[in-house]
Amino acid sequence: MGPISMAEQLIKHDRAVIVAPAGCGKTEIIVDAVGLCEVGKQLVLTHTNAGVDSLSKRFKRKGVPNSKYKLQTIASFAAEYAHAFPRTSNAPLKENNMQYYDKVYDSAAKILNTLFGKSIVRASYAGVFVDEYQDCNMRQHEIVKLLAEVLPCRVLGDPMQGIFDFGGNEIVDWDRDVYTYFESLGDLKDPWRWKQASPELGQWIMQTRMKLENNEPIEFTQLPDSVIWMINDNNNDNQRNNCFAAKRKGIGTCVAIHKLSHKAHALARQLGGQFYSDEEVEGKDLISICKLFGVADSQNIAIQMCKFAASCCTGLQGLRTILKKIENKDYNMNRISTYREIANILVNIAETGSYKSCYEFLCTIEKCNGFKIFRKELWCEFKRVLRHCINSEGSSPIDVAIAFRSISSLSKRYDYENIVSRILLIKGLEYDQAIVLDAGELTKKEFHVAISRPKHRLVILSKNRTILFK
Repeated sequence: MGPISMAEQLIKHDRAVIVAPAGCGKTEIIVDAVGLCEVGKQLVLTHTNAGVDSLSKRFKRKGVPNSKYKLQTIASFAAEYAHAFPRTSNAPLKENNMQYYDKVYDSAAKILNTLFGKSIVRASYAGVFVDEYQDCNMRQHEIVKLLAEVLPCRVLGDPMQGIFDFGGNEIVDWDRDVYTYFESLGDLKDPWRWKQASPELGQWIMQTRMKLENNEPIEFTQLPDSVIWMINDNNNDNQRNNCFAAKRKGIGTCVAIHKLSHKAHALARQLGGQFYSDEEVEGKDLISICKLFGVADSQNIAIQMCKFAASCCTGLQGLRTILKKIENKDYNMNRISTYREIANILVNIAETGSYKSCYEFLCTIEKCNGFKIFRKELWCEFKRVLRHCINSEGSSPIDVAIAFRSISSLSKRYDYENIVSRILLIKGLEYDQAIVLDAGELTKKEFHVAISRPKHRLVILSKNRTILFK
């Protein structure tokens, strides 16, 4: 059953769920289903601003008029209702952290549980569609259930991509929570994403997904030409070499995937800036460096600026002598011949702690030969914060950084052709090539997310040729 006919079937049911593996036409079905709805406006909910953007582009491409739908994240929908009736909902003060959103969902649920809340929803919308349902936590699931009490509600997702179950975030269990509440319309089975690009890759991914679901071992033998397995050697030479080889192929975008951030950053450093290291949306490292300006003295700011640069660039060994002099409060740089301009700027930072000098320090490093930035997003965001503080008297870096990250919350500002990233950061994204850097470290769901990112070529590295994923 193709996407159009499944869309027609979907809108005939008031409470329905479709399991939609990666690349099998889920977005197309949502857009077509909304387009087929003849009465009223549909509320279309997803989890990230990137998801909103993707759906919005698809609606426009398909010519679905804006009058037929309202598209937003579940978080923004909940905040809208919670803050519209703050006394009844006991809405929290606006922040940008998980505790705030937990309170927002609870507050929105209070409103949706009232007669006037239900009447507002019923008057505003004719139905609800929820994308990426595997990412719903239990509070979000409760919001959707309350909506389903008053409106037709259809949800789509893939339990094999439910990887956000950590840090106390309990995501929906499909057997316990989803199938008991929504009528199952079955699974999508056609790997549309790979039909033109690499059909054999799409088939292999779908077959592997089935084995993972059945807890069968995955053997990296008899692979299609678009899937390459290599042993992951102890010194990581194969990781680096495969990244360089992927870039040389010139097929298009490439992501090298690690499970842990420190390993991703370390590999990006080893690649000498040819692959940029992906950053988490929350910007923890950006917040960390910006906090220093409120508590550190000028000398320590200069020291930390050096350390920040070292965490983002290769080739900074020549700054060690300068850093040591700053640490010893020896600001006489007359004997420094290499990087004299940088040394003088650091002295100015150590004496004044000025935002302008910190900004000049970063700009000067960019101009020097031999320095390669591999954490470019973090670097550029810090420059953006400093530039704002220079131009806006009274601004503090930490306040500006938090404001910037709030604006871009749940979305990405930067888009690079070749990146080293983590499983949690690349779910839902597409690339031409992907390199899974140590498959044996991953869970079965993480492995499935990783292998379903590329459209053309997949490289898998592991210490063993057969893996039983947990």
